[in-house]
Amino acid sequence: MDIGTQILDLKEDISSLRNDTRADIKTLREELTGELAKLSNKQAEATRQMEDMGNTLSDTIDRVAALEHNQQLMTKKCKTLQEKCADFENRSRRCNLRFVGVVEDLEKGNMLTFLPVFIREILGRENFDSPLVIDRAHRSLGPKPASTDRPRSIVACFHYFSDRQKILDLAKSKGKLVYDGRQVHIFPDMTPEVGKMRAAFNDIKRKLRDAGVSYSLFFPAKLVVTVKGERHSFDSPQAAESFYQQHVK
Repeated sequence: MDIGTQILDLKEDISSLRNDTRADIKTLREELTGELAKLSNKQAEATRQMEDMGNTLSDTIDRVAALEHNQQLMTKKCKTLQEKCADFENRSRRCNLRFVGVVEDLEKGNMLTFLPVFIREILGRENFDSPLVIDRAHRSLGPKPASTDRPRSIVACFHYFSDRQKILDLAKSKGKLVYDGRQVHIFPDMTPEVGKMRAAFNDIKRKLRDAGVSYSLFFPAKLVVTVKGERHSFDSPQAAESFYQQHVK
């Protein structure tokens, strides 16, 4: 085979290789174009999803903020209603007194007859010129205790607030009260919540008594102390304790 024929064959091979290469490049380009189109679509879909998530998150944040605001308003309203209910309940007990330590069955089934006699006996008959008018009186709710257990307290509603206050003042002035050989106590009748608030002052009240300092505990739970002719009021036992440490102790 002469050199001319070889050159022609080589040209044909190069031309065939070129055509094959072009075909392969075209095929590869088409495949890449398809894949890039898919990637572009996926990216666009991811972008839309992110935008939707951003919008949803923004709406959720706004809704949460609105819910928190409403919850704060409802909390304030609930607190106000609770305070009103507590005030109404305590006002409904305004004429009530609670007698603690009275032995069970001393009333012999008739509390309204027993209480006036009991009150005159422990506070002095000379202090009561007119009959005591009691609207209602009963033992506190609960099963009757054993004779060795603490007796249930007696709750009485007086028709006149002046009678209720007179009894409370006499009990405070007399100090220790004894009936049928046992010590008894007379307290205002209040809700458990107010009772806990007032009981929190017991320790500082004891310290003030020991120091000979005059004080009063006003409703619902405000301690008023008189030192050197000046009155000081405290809404918390901590504030009263601080005052005691600085000015009394």
